[in-house]
Amino acid sequence: MASQESSGCYHHVIVVLKGSEAKRALFVDMSAKELRRRFVRSYKQGKPVLLQDNSVVQTRDITWTAIRATADAAVPTLKGLQEASRRHTDELNRDGGVVFLGRFSWGHEDLEEEGEDVTSHYIQAPPGEDSFYRRIGSWLADNLGKAAIALLVAIASAVLLTWLGLKK
Repeated sequence: MASQESSGCYHHVIVVLKGSEAKRALFVDMSAKELRRRFVRSYKQGKPVLLQDNSVVQTRDITWTAIRATADAAVPTLKGLQEASRRHTDELNRDGGVVFLGRFSWGHEDLEEEGEDVTSHYIQAPPGEDSFYRRIGSWLADNLGKAAIALLVAIASAVLLTWLGLKK
């Protein structure tokens, strides 16, 4: 991840919220440090995030997330997408009698397929389920359970061996 931080990548957060199927860009053109501070920390803790337009999104309402890293900022990247789409449409229109209309608008959510998918570098669990306390609780539950089972097996073995030793 250090190479992305030093290379000047632009990070973009695209999500789908509960009750909607439309993708929404929450943040665009963020550095890795800013991404962690403004989105990832709140996401992992299940806390709301404050967007650039001062609206608030509850991270628990997020049903799908993509974090993309691009070499260029959002505007030049979208302009490149628009030009490529226009060229493709022009090629289709040159070939036959059918007229194809190109796309008229491009939004930040169209960055979903651009650049590198770095989602798994930042988040590995649903919102609020990767907090420090939850991870410690899970670790304790997993390991204390194993320790308790090992202790019970050791006590049962000791009782059985003692009983067999007294029987002689």
